[in-house]
Amino acid sequence: MPQTTLQCAGRAGRTGSDTLRCASAGAWGVSTPAALRVAEYHAVSFRRLWRATIGTAFFAPLFYLAGMGLGLGSLIDQSASSSASLDGHSYVAFLAPGLLAANGMIIGSIDSTWPVLGAMRWNRTFYAMTSTPLRAADLVAGHVLWMTFRVFVSVGAFATVMMLFQETRTLGTVAAVPGGVLTGLAFAAPTFAWACTVDDNGGKFASFQRFVIVPMFLFSGTFFSISLLPAWLQVVAWFTPLFHGVSLCRGLALGGVPLWQMAVHTAFLVALAVAGVLVGRRTLARRIYA
Repeated sequence: MPQTTLQCAGRAGRTGSDTLRCASAGAWGVSTPAALRVAEYHAVSFRRLWRATIGTAFFAPLFYLAGMGLGLGSLIDQSASSSASLDGHSYVAFLAPGLLAANGMIIGSIDSTWPVLGAMRWNRTFYAMTSTPLRAADLVAGHVLWMTFRVFVSVGAFATVMMLFQETRTLGTVAAVPGGVLTGLAFAAPTFAWACTVDDNGGKFASFQRFVIVPMFLFSGTFFSISLLPAWLQVVAWFTPLFHGVSLCRGLALGGVPLWQMAVHTAFLVALAVAGVLVGRRTLARRIYA
């Protein structure tokens, strides 16, 4: 029996205002979208963890930008050939939007691996949810909704740190935040779909981080232009979602990118996110109802 019904039953015989409040609460519970209920569960669970992540959210980008952007960047900016490879920007201005996109990738991929496995294998939260009127499709939609908020907070924190540096204190930094969120969703949705098929103790996720996420982080244009890579690696980089995320965020932050290229980057990331949702609905349903 829903909690609001129990509360109202306990108030039987009380004043009419109590009855009206109970009726309103019950109507709100019925009308709340299913995906929002799932996202609310994730939010309530995260209340116990947010203090452990707040330091990383602010200090990690601060150390990255101060150490690599200003420290290493001061040496790179002295090179006569750096202007061409950085499109005329300083290294910290070039690096920061790439790291913002990479931050979205890391949050989207990590929060769609072990937590998803735990909800199916260890605490079996997904099974409990689907024993109610919630469907597998609602769980996927709720996860995507939660990941949108989760990545937005993380990317927003990164953008806030960027505002501390003179060369990245621009409106372009704010414009890059949606690009970082889209990058995170382009990883979160497909990773979720795959995580629903994993039935071990998470060893595959460690390999995924080591052999997929880390190489993309290093060779998809985050730290340097892919034009400096061998020709065959440039082709590989073009088909990685992080390259499109980095290019989108960098274009939004610094400008100078043709509109059609921005559209290509956006379409690539949106296609990945939508495909991940559609496949995730099938893989989760197959796992839950098998």
